[in-house]
Amino acid sequence: MRSALVNILAVCPVLVFCQVGTLDSTFGWNGIAVSDFGGFDVPAGVVVQSDQKIVLAGSTGDGSTSLICVARYDTDGNPDPTFGINGVATTAVGSIYDEGDALAIDADAKILVAGTSNNGAYYEIVVLRYNSDGTLDPSFDGDGVAITNVGGGSIAYAMALQADGKILVGGVGNGANGPDFALVRYNADGTLDISFDGDGMVTTEISAGPDRVNALAVQPDGRIIAVGSFGDIPQRRLGACALSF
Repeated sequence: MRSALVNILAVCPVLVFCQVGTLDSTFGWNGIAVSDFGGFDVPAGVVVQSDQKIVLAGSTGDGSTSLICVARYDTDGNPDPTFGINGVATTAVGSIYDEGDALAIDADAKILVAGTSNNGAYYEIVVLRYNSDGTLDPSFDGDGVAITNVGGGSIAYAMALQADGKILVGGVGNGANGPDFALVRYNADGTLDISFDGDGMVTTEISAGPDRVNALAVQPDGRIIAVGSFGDIPQRRLGACALSF
Protein backbone atom coordinates (compact mmCIF):
# COMPACT_ATOMS: atom_id res chain seq x y z
CA MET A 1 0.00 0.00 0.00
CA ARG A 2 1.04 3.58 -0.43
CA SER A 3 2.76 5.07 2.57
CA ALA A 4 1.73 8.53 3.71
CA LEU A 5 4.73 10.73 3.02
CA VAL A 6 3.23 14.20 2.78
CA ASN A 7 0.74 16.18 4.77
CA ILE A 8 -0.23 18.80 2.20
CA LEU A 9 -2.52 18.45 -0.79
CA ALA A 10 -1.88 20.80 -3.70
CA VAL A 11 -4.02 21.34 -6.78
CA CYS A 12 -2.17 23.04 -9.61
CA PRO A 13 -4.14 23.63 -12.83
CA VAL A 14 -2.17 24.57 -15.91
CA LEU A 15 -5.07 25.48 -18.19
CA VAL A 16 -4.74 29.23 -18.36
CA PHE A 17 -6.22 32.26 -20.00
CA CYS A 18 -2.90 33.82 -21.00
CA GLN A 19 0.10 31.70 -21.93
CA VAL A 20 -0.18 27.94 -22.32
CA GLY A 21 1.97 26.06 -19.79
CA THR A 22 1.93 28.70 -17.07
CA LEU A 23 -0.03 28.48 -13.83
CA ASP A 24 -3.47 30.11 -13.77
CA SER A 25 -3.12 33.09 -11.42
CA THR A 26 -6.92 33.24 -10.95
CA PHE A 27 -6.89 29.84 -9.21
CA GLY A 28 -6.00 29.63 -5.52
CA TRP A 29 -2.79 31.48 -4.76
CA ASN A 30 -1.00 32.16 -8.05
CA GLY A 31 -2.37 28.94 -9.53
CA ILE A 32 -1.94 26.65 -6.51
CA ALA A 33 -4.60 25.58 -4.01
CA VAL A 34 -3.13 24.03 -0.86
CA SER A 35 -5.12 22.18 1.81
CA ASP A 36 -3.85 20.74 5.09
CA PHE A 37 -6.29 18.26 6.60
CA GLY A 38 -4.31 17.97 9.81
CA GLY A 39 -2.49 14.72 9.21
CA PHE A 40 -0.58 12.74 6.60
CA ASP A 41 -2.67 13.64 3.54
CA VAL A 42 -2.24 11.59 0.35
CA PRO A 43 -4.39 12.36 -2.73
CA ALA A 44 -4.97 9.47 -5.13
CA GLY A 45 -7.61 10.63 -7.62
CA VAL A 46 -9.29 13.69 -9.08
CA VAL A 47 -12.38 14.38 -11.17
CA VAL A 48 -14.11 17.54 -12.38
CA GLN A 49 -17.87 17.78 -11.97
CA SER A 50 -20.16 19.08 -14.71
CA ASP A 51 -20.33 22.40 -12.82
CA GLN A 52 -16.49 22.53 -12.96
CA LYS A 53 -16.01 21.98 -9.24
CA ILE A 54 -12.94 19.84 -8.48
CA VAL A 55 -13.16 16.69 -6.35
CA LEU A 56 -10.17 14.92 -4.79
CA ALA A 57 -10.07 11.59 -3.00
CA GLY A 58 -7.35 9.99 -0.93
CA SER A 59 -6.53 9.47 2.72
CA THR A 60 -5.66 11.41 5.81
CA GLY A 61 -4.19 10.03 9.02
CA ASP A 62 -1.61 10.13 11.76
CA GLY A 63 0.84 7.64 10.29
CA SER A 64 -0.59 4.59 12.06
CA THR A 65 -4.27 4.91 11.19
CA SER A 66 -6.02 6.67 8.32
CA LEU A 67 -9.42 7.72 7.00
CA ILE A 68 -10.84 8.04 3.52
CA CYS A 69 -10.81 11.71 2.62
CA VAL A 70 -12.83 13.51 -0.08
CA ALA A 71 -12.38 17.23 -0.74
CA ARG A 72 -14.18 19.55 -3.14
CA TYR A 73 -13.00 22.90 -4.45
CA ASP A 74 -14.82 25.70 -6.19
CA THR A 75 -13.62 26.73 -9.63
CA ASP A 76 -11.42 29.42 -8.06
CA GLY A 77 -9.51 26.88 -5.98
CA ASN A 78 -11.15 27.65 -2.66
CA PRO A 79 -12.65 24.82 -0.57
CA ASP A 80 -16.36 24.40 -1.32
CA PRO A 81 -18.20 25.28 1.95
CA THR A 82 -21.32 23.38 0.80
CA PHE A 83 -19.41 20.07 0.90
CA GLY A 84 -18.68 18.25 4.15
CA ILE A 85 -17.03 20.43 6.77
CA ASN A 86 -15.21 23.33 5.14
CA GLY A 87 -15.04 21.40 1.88
CA VAL A 88 -13.83 18.09 3.33
CA ALA A 89 -15.60 14.80 4.14
CA THR A 90 -13.76 12.00 5.98
CA THR A 91 -15.01 8.46 6.50
CA ALA A 92 -13.80 5.62 8.71
CA VAL A 93 -14.72 2.15 7.45
CA GLY A 94 -12.22 -0.26 9.01
CA SER A 95 -10.63 -0.21 12.43
CA ILE A 96 -7.08 0.62 11.31
CA TYR A 97 -6.60 1.74 7.76
CA ASP A 98 -8.79 3.32 5.07
CA GLU A 99 -7.69 4.81 1.77
CA GLY A 100 -9.50 6.26 -1.25
CA ASP A 101 -7.81 5.20 -4.48
CA ALA A 102 -10.13 6.14 -7.36
CA LEU A 103 -13.26 8.19 -7.88
CA ALA A 104 -15.97 8.96 -10.40
CA ILE A 105 -19.13 11.02 -10.77
CA ASP A 106 -22.25 9.02 -11.62
CA ALA A 107 -25.22 10.02 -13.77
CA ASP A 108 -26.97 11.52 -10.71
CA ALA A 109 -23.94 13.73 -9.94
CA LYS A 110 -23.13 11.67 -6.84
CA ILE A 111 -19.50 11.01 -5.96
CA LEU A 112 -18.23 7.43 -5.99
CA VAL A 113 -14.96 6.55 -4.27
CA ALA A 114 -13.27 3.15 -4.51
CA GLY A 115 -10.64 2.30 -1.98
CA THR A 116 -9.21 -0.12 0.53
CA SER A 117 -9.94 -0.76 4.19
CA ASN A 118 -8.29 -2.87 6.87
CA ASN A 119 -10.60 -4.33 9.51
CA GLY A 120 -7.75 -5.51 11.70
CA ALA A 121 -7.46 -8.90 10.02
CA TYR A 122 -7.15 -8.26 6.26
CA TYR A 123 -7.65 -5.69 3.53
CA GLU A 124 -10.99 -5.32 1.75
CA ILE A 125 -12.27 -3.36 -1.24
CA VAL A 126 -14.68 -0.58 -0.33
CA VAL A 127 -16.90 1.60 -2.51
CA LEU A 128 -18.54 4.69 -1.04
CA ARG A 129 -21.17 6.98 -2.53
CA TYR A 130 -21.52 10.56 -1.35
CA ASN A 131 -24.34 13.00 -1.88
CA SER A 132 -23.50 16.42 -3.29
CA ASP A 133 -23.22 17.83 0.26
CA GLY A 134 -20.57 15.29 1.30
CA THR A 135 -22.82 13.01 3.34
CA LEU A 136 -22.90 9.28 2.63
CA ASP A 137 -25.81 8.17 0.46
CA PRO A 138 -27.80 5.54 2.48
CA SER A 139 -29.54 4.31 -0.69
CA PHE A 140 -26.17 2.79 -1.69
CA ASP A 141 -25.91 -0.66 -0.08
CA GLY A 142 -27.90 0.53 2.95
CA ASP A 143 -25.40 2.91 4.51
CA GLY A 144 -23.40 4.44 1.65
CA VAL A 145 -20.58 1.91 1.87
CA ALA A 146 -20.16 -1.41 0.04
CA ILE A 147 -17.45 -3.74 1.37
CA THR A 148 -16.11 -6.69 -0.62
CA ASN A 149 -13.56 -9.33 0.27
CA VAL A 150 -12.09 -11.08 -2.74
CA GLY A 151 -10.65 -14.41 -1.70
CA GLY A 152 -9.58 -13.54 1.82
CA GLY A 153 -8.06 -10.11 1.19
CA SER A 154 -8.22 -7.49 -1.53
CA ILE A 155 -7.05 -4.02 -2.53
CA ALA A 156 -8.63 -1.51 -4.95
CA TYR A 157 -6.64 0.59 -7.41
CA ALA A 158 -9.03 1.55 -10.23
CA MET A 159 -12.69 2.25 -10.96
CA ALA A 160 -14.83 2.77 -14.07
CA LEU A 161 -18.54 3.26 -14.69
CA GLN A 162 -20.50 1.43 -17.35
CA ALA A 163 -23.14 3.15 -19.48
CA ASP A 164 -25.87 1.26 -17.58
CA GLY A 165 -24.66 2.67 -14.25
CA LYS A 166 -22.90 -0.47 -13.05
CA ILE A 167 -19.64 0.12 -11.18
CA LEU A 168 -16.38 -1.65 -11.92
CA VAL A 169 -13.51 -1.81 -9.43
CA GLY A 170 -10.15 -3.37 -10.19
CA GLY A 171 -7.19 -4.23 -8.03
CA VAL A 172 -5.79 -7.25 -6.21
CA GLY A 173 -7.61 -10.26 -4.81
CA ASN A 174 -6.45 -13.55 -3.36
CA GLY A 175 -6.70 -16.29 -5.96
CA ALA A 176 -5.82 -19.94 -5.70
CA ASN A 177 -2.07 -19.24 -5.73
CA GLY A 178 -1.83 -15.79 -4.16
CA PRO A 179 -2.43 -12.18 -5.21
CA ASP A 180 -4.12 -12.03 -8.63
CA PHE A 181 -5.88 -9.60 -10.94
CA ALA A 182 -9.23 -8.83 -9.30
CA LEU A 183 -12.30 -7.30 -10.90
CA VAL A 184 -15.56 -6.61 -9.05
CA ARG A 185 -18.81 -5.33 -10.54
CA TYR A 186 -21.57 -3.67 -8.54
CA ASN A 187 -25.09 -2.71 -9.44
CA ALA A 188 -25.91 0.99 -9.25
CA ASP A 189 -27.35 0.47 -5.75
CA GLY A 190 -24.07 -0.90 -4.40
CA THR A 191 -25.00 -4.58 -4.36
CA LEU A 192 -22.76 -7.10 -6.09
CA ASP A 193 -23.83 -7.86 -9.65
CA ILE A 194 -24.24 -11.64 -9.60
CA SER A 195 -24.62 -11.69 -13.39
CA PHE A 196 -20.86 -11.05 -13.46
CA ASP A 197 -19.10 -14.41 -13.12
CA GLY A 198 -21.87 -15.68 -10.82
CA ASP A 199 -20.94 -13.71 -7.70
CA GLY A 200 -19.91 -10.25 -8.94
CA MET A 201 -16.17 -10.83 -8.80
CA VAL A 202 -13.45 -12.57 -10.75
CA THR A 203 -9.73 -13.16 -10.24
CA THR A 204 -7.22 -13.90 -13.00
CA GLU A 205 -3.75 -15.31 -12.44
CA ILE A 206 -1.12 -13.84 -14.77
CA SER A 207 2.10 -14.97 -13.08
CA ALA A 208 3.46 -16.84 -10.10
CA GLY A 209 4.05 -13.51 -8.39
CA PRO A 210 1.68 -10.71 -7.38
CA ASP A 211 -0.66 -9.48 -10.13
CA ARG A 212 -2.76 -6.33 -9.93
CA VAL A 213 -5.15 -4.19 -11.97
CA ASN A 214 -3.97 -0.59 -12.20
CA ALA A 215 -6.52 0.93 -14.60
CA LEU A 216 -9.90 0.14 -16.15
CA ALA A 217 -11.80 1.25 -19.24
CA VAL A 218 -15.07 0.25 -20.87
CA GLN A 219 -15.28 -0.09 -24.65
CA PRO A 220 -18.30 1.20 -26.62
CA ASP A 221 -19.46 -2.42 -27.03
CA GLY A 222 -19.44 -2.86 -23.24
CA ARG A 223 -16.34 -5.00 -23.00
CA ILE A 224 -14.07 -4.26 -20.06
CA ILE A 225 -10.35 -3.56 -20.48
CA ALA A 226 -8.22 -4.12 -17.38
CA VAL A 227 -4.60 -2.99 -17.50
CA GLY A 228 -2.14 -3.98 -14.83
CA SER A 229 1.18 -5.36 -13.76
CA PHE A 230 2.49 -8.76 -12.78
CA GLY A 231 5.62 -9.99 -11.06
CA ASP A 232 7.31 -13.34 -11.20
CA ILE A 233 9.13 -13.11 -7.89
CA PRO A 234 11.46 -16.17 -8.20
CA GLN A 235 12.81 -14.85 -11.50
CA ARG A 236 12.65 -11.17 -10.40
CA ARG A 237 10.64 -10.21 -13.47
CA LEU A 238 7.97 -7.55 -13.82
CA GLY A 239 5.63 -7.02 -16.72
CA ALA A 240 2.57 -5.18 -17.97
CA CYS A 241 -0.54 -6.70 -19.52
CA ALA A 242 -4.06 -5.90 -20.67
CA LEU A 243 -7.09 -8.19 -20.39
CA SER A 244 -10.48 -7.94 -22.07
CA PHE A 245 -13.61 -9.24 -20.31
